Formats: sequence, C-alpha cells, structure tokens
Amino acid sequence: AITSAPVEFGAPAAAALVEDLVLRDEAGAKDAADLCAAGGGGRVAGDLLRELDRVSGESGDSSAKLVAAFVDHLGQRAPSAAAPHVASLKAQLASTHYGLRSAVVSALSSVVCEDAADRHAEKEKTLLADDARDALLDLVVERSRDASHWTRAATMRACAKLVEHRAVPRDRYADVASAVCGRLKDKTAQVRKNALDSVCALLAHNPFAPVLDPAPHELRADALQAAAVADHASTVLRDRRRAEAVLAKQEDDSVEVEQVDEALEDALQDERDKRRVELDYHVGVLRLVHCVEASHGIIDRLARSSTASDAVGAARVFGACRAFELPSGKTGLRAVLRLACSSHDAVKAEAAKVVAASLDVQACETGSHKALEAAKRACSLIKGCGSVDLQCLEALIAAAEKAAGEKKDFERVATPKLVRALWDVASASKVDASTRVAACRFLATCCSAVGSKVVDGPALSDAAQFVVVEDSVDCALAEALARLVRDSSRNGQKPELVATCALLREALFAHDSGDGHWYGACDAVLAATFQLEGDPEQCVGDALRSLAEKAQLLSEEPEGKAGALARCLHAAGAAALLGLVAVEDLGSRMKKGAQPVKKVVVEGDDDDLANAAGGAGEDAERDARLLRLVEEKIVGVKADGFVAALAPVAAKVASRALARRGAVPGVLHRSAVLFLAKVSCVSRGVCEEYLPLLITTLARAPDALARQNVAVALGDLASRQPNSVEPWTDHVYGALRDSDATVRAAVLATLAHLALNDMIKARGGGVAEVALLVVDGDDTIRRRARAFFEELHKKSTAQSSPIYNLLPDVVSRLSAARRGPVTPVVQEEEAPSSPKKTLRFSVAPSPVQNEAAKKLRFSVAPSPKKRVSILEEKDETLSAVDFQAIMGFLLNFVDKEKHAEALAEKLCQRLDATKADDDDAVAKARKATGDVDAQTASRRDLSFCLGRLMLTEKVTRKLAESIALYKDALPDEGVYAAFTAIVAKARKLPKVDALKELLDDWEAKLLAGHERRLDLDGAGPAAVPQSAKKKKAPAKKRATRKKKVVQSDSDDEGGDALAENVPRATRTRPRRGVRA
Repeated sequence: AITSAPVEFGAPAAAALVEDLVLRDEAGAKDAADLCAAGGGGRVAGDLLRELDRVSGESGDSSAKLVAAFVDHLGQRAPSAAAPHVASLKAQLASTHYGLRSAVVSALSSVVCEDAADRHAEKEKTLLADDARDALLDLVVERSRDASHWTRAATMRACAKLVEHRAVPRDRYADVASAVCGRLKDKTAQVRKNALDSVCALLAHNPFAPVLDPAPHELRADALQAAAVADHASTVLRDRRRAEAVLAKQEDDSVEVEQVDEALEDALQDERDKRRVELDYHVGVLRLVHCVEASHGIIDRLARSSTASDAVGAARVFGACRAFELPSGKTGLRAVLRLACSSHDAVKAEAAKVVAASLDVQACETGSHKALEAAKRACSLIKGCGSVDLQCLEALIAAAEKAAGEKKDFERVATPKLVRALWDVASASKVDASTRVAACRFLATCCSAVGSKVVDGPALSDAAQFVVVEDSVDCALAEALARLVRDSSRNGQKPELVATCALLREALFAHDSGDGHWYGACDAVLAATFQLEGDPEQCVGDALRSLAEKAQLLSEEPEGKAGALARCLHAAGAAALLGLVAVEDLGSRMKKGAQPVKKVVVEGDDDDLANAAGGAGEDAERDARLLRLVEEKIVGVKADGFVAALAPVAAKVASRALARRGAVPGVLHRSAVLFLAKVSCVSRGVCEEYLPLLITTLARAPDALARQNVAVALGDLASRQPNSVEPWTDHVYGALRDSDATVRAAVLATLAHLALNDMIKARGGGVAEVALLVVDGDDTIRRRARAFFEELHKKSTAQSSPIYNLLPDVVSRLSAARRGPVTPVVQEEEAPSSPKKTLRFSVAPSPVQNEAAKKLRFSVAPSPKKRVSILEEKDETLSAVDFQAIMGFLLNFVDKEKHAEALAEKLCQRLDATKADDDDAVAKARKATGDVDAQTASRRDLSFCLGRLMLTEKVTRKLAESIALYKDALPDEGVYAAFTAIVAKARKLPKVDALKELLDDWEAKLLAGHERRLDLDGAGPAAVPQSAKKKKAPAKKRATRKKKVVQSDSDDEGGDALAENVPRATRTRPRRGVRA
C-alpha cells in the first residue's frame, strides 16, 4: 500500500515506518529494508533515509545501531534503491557511532558492485556515471583511515567485495591496493586479518593477467615509453617544418607546403592511442606488483606473529604471490615452511594447504603428466631451500601425514603419486644433475618425515649410478642419497640399502673431490654404515685409511694435501662421535637385556646397602667400564688408534693457523677445529687438553667460519663435559664482541641455549655482554638479544627474579663499558696465572700418541710458546644513548615493588660511592666520555636508572629518605634534572595526597642540593617532614632488614659496592664491581 500510495503521503508513511519498524528492533529495521526492496522505485527508501536523518539528529546515537542495521540491509537487498540517495548515506558518515559508519561503507560498496554488474551485462544505462562511481570509491577507500578499528575492518571487507565483483576499474586498482596494504600495519588483529584477505582477493581477481611477473612488463613498458618519446619528438619536428614552410610561403609563393594526409594521420593517431592504452595497462600491472612487493617485509613479520590469524593470512598471501609468480612468492614460500613449527594447528594446516597448492598436488591424481609437472615444481622449491627450510618441510610433511592418519582436515604434501613422480625424475637418464639432486633431497626429506615406506629400491639403485660419472663424483647427489639411505636404515636393514651405502662409500672415499657437499655426504654415509653394516668399524677403518693415503699421511713425503687432510680429519671426527653413540647404545641394550638378580639382604651384614642397591651399582659399573673403553681404545690420551693419533696433527694445524694469517687454508683450519671439538665431546681428558686451543681459536682465529664453528661446538661440549667448559665461560661471553655478525649470532644462540636450560649459570658479567647486543648494529642479533631477556624473565617466580638479581652488576659494568671488537694481544711468556685470565696452547701429545703419530707426516709450524689474553679490547666507550636504551629495556623487567625498592636503595648507595675517586678507578674504567668527566657520567647513568624504575609510594619514600646518599651529585644539571623528573612522576601517582608533604619537602631539598646549600649533617629529624617524625625508628629498622635481604638476593660476586654503603675514607683498595 505504501509503494502505491500518492507522493503526498510519503513523508507521513515514512515517519510511521521509522517509528513502528526501524526504531523498534533490529528485525524491524531489516523488514523496513525489505519493504524498500519490494518496490517503489527507490521513493520509499529516499523517504525513509530523510526521515532517519531527521530522527537521528534529534535522538543522537541512541538509535544509531538500529539505523545501521537498516542501512546495511538496504545496501544488501536493494542497492539500486539506495543509489539515488547516496547524498543521504554520505551524510551518515559524520555520525559518531562506528556501527553506522561501517554500515554506510558496506551500503556504498554494494551500490558500486550493482553498478559493476550493470556494466558487465552491457546495459544501455548504468546505475552510476563514471564520476559518481569514482567518488563513491574515494569515500570507501577514505574510511580505511577511520578512527574506529571496527570501521577500518568493515572498509577492508568492502574493498574485498569490490574486488571480487570486479567493480574497481583498472586505473583505480593500484589506489585500492595501496589503501589495503597500508592497513597491514594496523594495531588491531581483525583489521590486519581483513587486510590480508583483501590482498589475496586483489591478486586472485586482478583485471590484468594470470602471471604478474614484473620483468616482462617492465621491459615492455620501457619500450612503449621510449616509442612514445620518439613519436612525440618526430611529431614536434614535423610540425616545426610545416610551420617554417608556411612562413616561407608567405614570403615566397614558389615554396611548396607539404600536404597533410588525413588518412595517414588518423592511422598514426590510432596507433599512438593503442600504445598509450597498452602502456597504461603495463603501468597498472607494475603499480599493483610494486605495492604488494613493498609490503613483503610486513607480511613476513606477520607470518612470524604469535597471533594465529596473522600467520594464516600471511601464508595465504604468500601462496597467492607464488601462484601469480611475484618475486616475493619464492622467498615467501620459505616463510610459509617455517610455520610448521607453529603451536597452532590452524596455522600448520594453512601452511600445508599453501605448500600443497604451490606444488599442485591435487593435479597428480589426474595423470602421470600432471604428476611429473608437480614433481618439477617440487624440485624448483627444493633448489631454493636451505637446511633449516628442509627441516621445516620435514616437520610439515610429518604433521600432514599424522593428521591424515587421524582423519583431520589437513592437506597432504607428499602424496604417493608425487613420490612416485619424484622417483621417476631421480632415476631418469635425461634429467639434468641439479633437478636429480633436488628430487633426491625432497625424497630424503619425505623419508625422514614418514619413514622408509617412500623408498623405492630399484629406483634408488638407478639414481645411485649417477653419483660417479666419468671419474667425477657428484657430491650433492651423494649427500642427498646418503641422507636418504641413513634415514631409511633406521627401520631395519634392506639389501638395496646396504648395496647403495657401499657404493656411496666407495665413491666418496676412493675418488678425489673438493666439493663442499662432500662433508655432509660423509656424515650421512658413515651414520648409515654404523646402522647397516655388521662390522662398521672395519668399513670405517678402510675408509679412513683410504683418506689418509690421499693426504699422504702414511707416506714418506714431507708435505700433505690440505683438502685431503681436511676430509680425513672430518671423517675421523665423525667416526669418533658415531663410535661413542654405538658404545652408549650398546650399554643401553645391555642394561635392558640384563636380568635383575635377587639378593638376600642379611641383617647386620656390612654390605647390606650395596646388596640392596642391586642393579643400580651394576649399571654404574657398566657405564664406567664403557667410558674407560672409549678412553682407552678410541680417542683418550692413552689410545693407540688412528683417531687418537690425528689429535696432535689437528692441534698443530689449528695452532699454525693462529700463529700466522693465511698459513693454513680455511677449509683445513675449520676441519681441524671441528675434529678437536668432536673428540673432546668423546673424552674428558682430550677436552681438558685441547679446550684452551679451541677457546683461543674462538678469540683470535682469522677465519670467521672457524670461530663460528667453535661457538656452536662449545654448546655440545658444555652438555657433554660441563665441568671442563665451566671455567672458560667468561671467555665465551667475550666472543659476543666479535667483529663478525655471524659469529656474534652463533655465540649468542649457544649461550642462550645453555643459560636458559640451566646448563651454565647466568652471571652479571656475561649478561652485561649480552645486554650490549640489545643495541647491536645487526637487526637479527638485536631481536635475539631481546628475546633472551624475555625468556630469562619468564623464569621469575613470586619471590625471585633472575634479571633483578643480575641488574646491579650489569649496571656497574655497563656504566664503565668500552664497546669494541675483541683484539687479543700476544704477550711474552710470564708466570702462570688462572685459566680465566690467560690461555695456553697445550698440544703436546702423550708418549703413546707420539709412537702412533710417527707414521703421520705433515709439515706444520710448532706450537707457539706464548700466551694469549682475550680480555684486551679496543678503547671504544659505550655512548650515553646506547646505555639508556639498554637499561631502559632491562629495567622494564623489574615489575615487583619490593625489587624496585631494593634496587633503588642499591643505586643510591652507588651514587654515594662515586663521591670520591682517589685511585682513579672510575676514570680508568670509563676513559673519556665526551664533554663530562667519568665521575659525572657515572652519576648521570645511575640517576637515569633511578628514573626508569617502577615508581610506587614505597619507592618514592625510599628515594626521598636516601637523599643523604646522593646530595653530593645534585649540583650536576643532569642528575638534578633526573630527580626532578622522578618527583614530577611521583605527583601523578594515585592517592598522591599522602605523599604531598613528603614530595614538597623532597623537592625543596633537591633544589637546595643543586644550589650547594643543603646541609644534612646537623639537621637530624628537623630535615624530615612532620608526618614522618613518628615513624623514624621503625623505618630505620625496616631499612636494616632490607639491607640484609638485598645482600642475600644478589648472587653476583661483584655486587659488594651495591650491597652496602661503606664510607669512602675507610677504603684502601679499589671498589669491586667498578671495572668491566
């Protein structure tokens, strides 16, 4: 009736609808929208919108939610009815209610989508004109910067809907993409999620091409641009000639004017227009690609986010980039592989889906040709993966297979069809070497994830035939096949595995090869030999003997080959570790197979405790006997085997590399160092003998890779020989100042692993070295250093905090820190000192080893008879900005009031300790600090730390009562400014009225101290506010108790100066804890 009523009844009818339907409830608002969609040609919608605009202006935001429901439903059901009244909808964008603004954005996007449907249907009259459509697009895109995150999220959904309905013209596509990518950094997870979905929609529904590789578009755009410039230049020259001819004809009628060929000009203009359209097309593609590529770093960070929606959305975007062949798709897929380590099942499921889609695993089921293409895509993926990426792929395949067994919604990556196609590629004769290697690496990864069921024996034998081609060894293929054999042999022996292992062993150890893949292949082949062969010691011994002959170690010639010796040392070290594993496995099997013996315990017998212990004593004796076997037969100082005889050779090689730069090739130096590290893991005696050499290598080896290898090896040594490594921990912390970023990263990873797993004790000096990395120049190291302290803080309990216990010594060391790379100084032979100060090269072999080493001939320089100190450093001071950045970060972890109060007392005592510097201890430690002296710089550092502490009422009272400790530092402008800032912050505390009198008195004393007129010696209680007089005695008693608690909390050796306040006049020696 309303739709057919006369026009003059429109306003009263609209008022009735608004009152009876729209403003009644949400269901009524939707019914009103359905009524508008039923008919009326948009007249009813216009009347309702005008009435709602009047009503909402009178009632404010009370009914905005119901109006928003009406507008949203109207846009969905009747966009053509809402289109004539866009002005009314636009006015609602000024509403203060975010729901109404979000509904208007959704309705406007529906109107634009309806217009796009009309254009696609090629109707004679579209819903909107071009200018009106562009204006609505501008309104929608503008809301991406709305103040409410709800409206921003609705805008991202609207952009995705516009793109999916192909309602965005080509010339506006990049603008929408820029607005969407700008919201990837939004602080709200829902907005980021919708933005990531919109990026996927932008790529999936782009109006340009199915392949968005920018390289061909850039080439074509450059060519068109050059053609346009040349065409413009020719047109200008032609017009100039014509103009000159016209002027000449005016002077001389005999001059001929070139006639214009209109048909030719029209053809040329059409050609120019086509080139312009094509250029706009390529420019649009490049703008879209560059917009997405510029957000690659942000998307990569979102993939590492702990928020599941961020990781899932980032994985989808990287999958879309891979599908459309964007440059970020290749690196982004490796970021997707890292999601296999996520703790969220949804993230791992999405990662598996993206990887399977990039390989097109589903197409494998349609035929062998599609399976072969999927196998080639898998090989292409593997070619860009490192060892970490392969481990992540292995975890993803294992998770997918496990979920498939449990019938979960999880996409399988390694399907049987894909595995079969990979075996066909690996065994084919017309496949290039790199593709064959990639196929074998993928199969090895699958085998490690799901077991030997993926192994095809005949195909494995066929692939192994390509390891040696024309007396040349393909070490990369040998490494891939060796890993495949090693992982397959875990489930039992198979004839084809034994034959392939023997073939690989012969290829690696009987042929010369300098390929870097040889070392990984050697490790895998030796591991497979110990698992498959009945007498692995004989096989490994033959292999080592072959390598020794190539290195000329068993000949009478004086010089050996560096590469052959490096491979010999590497294989010997791997054999030593595998021998240890075999011995321990033997002990475990003996323990499981031993039958417990029941012993009768006779009362009163002297051995009743031993008899009652029974099997425990036998197990301990068996373990000790096995360890003695390892010491005496494999690598110990009394061993006479080949591996033990190589130890002095490796030590001499390592010492020669330290004595003179370039004297030893890098690969030989690294192999020697790793050999010493491996045999040290096997034997404690060998570890104590060669550990000083390893530490010295970490300190001053010219090869950064050698230092990095030692840093990683020390982590294994600390777990195997903790008592031997513990005295050298300080030197390992010193390597955090290495000039090479990769070495610093390796040392930090090792120390973080050991400290966070309680394998070494985190001390103040070492933690101070880690704290310096918070401001390191390398972004990765900075993130890892911050993560170390965050994980260390998680070990806090209700009563203790490891970071709080270490902070006093960290403040002391950082205040006097000198930042610079480690520069060891070689000193002449002096009196022996402690291991923590000096390193000695101890490489002299035992008499038994000397006898066994007589057959080994390798000309190296003797061990240097000097000691090396790694505690000498360059004189580079830590800037005040870096100090404040470090301490500002660390003090955030002091989140308990009692810890903040105790630390405030300690820092005030340190301020008092800096009032005299008779022995120049502070100046020697701090050196030059710019425009201030060392004493002033130290005071400013400590006052800055006080200002960054968590401020509470108790902390404020403690600082005010301790003014006698820092009154001598108040004349300095920096110190005074820090304390006045603390007072200003304290005035903002809740319930500040109880502190008002105290703060006023404290501020007056601070000013007096700054003006050098504060005298507290004879003031006594008169200097304390009236409210605090009655509580003076109890406060003193509490301070005494707190002093004891503070001294017991600090577990660092160098915190004495912070734990107690000793008068300066009574000190006769430098204060501990001042020097770095």
